[in-house]
Amino acid sequence: PVKLLVYSITGQRIRTLATGPVSAGTHTASWDGRDDSGRFVSSGPYFARLEYGGKTVSTRMLLLK
Repeated sequence: PVKLLVYSITGQRIRTLATGPVSAGTHTASWDGRDDSGRFVSSGPYFARLEYGGKTVSTRMLLLK
């Protein structure tokens, strides 16, 4: 199983982009700047967190409007 989540700089979970089983290989995901409730979030830094197979990988993103 895989989870792809977006977090604010303060650690608040903003959006769940993907969850569930994913086949091996290269995949892409996009984020439209909305939270889980469908509201647009403000410009600024965010983190993308990928959880898979007991491992976690994070990267920093910058949302510009």
